[in-house]
Amino acid sequence: MKYLILFVLLFIVWAYLKKSLKDGTMKDKKLVSCSQCGTYLPQEDAKKEINWGKTNYFCSDECEKKYVESGEQ
Repeated sequence: MKYLILFVLLFIVWAYLKKSLKDGTMKDKKLVSCSQCGTYLPQEDAKKEINWGKTNYFCSDECEKKYVESGEQ
């Protein structure tokens, strides 16, 4: 009886992990690099700025501010 319970629990854990790994993968998400610090992050999470036809992505407001202040635009 205890082996049956152990088997059921292991099956539940396996099914949960399989589903969470399938749903949590980043293979469908496009990564972009922060124009200021170079950190990679999903495009949907990045702040986007288009300036003279060039798209810049930033990981935070602080990086965007530093980039604007540096005049690299």
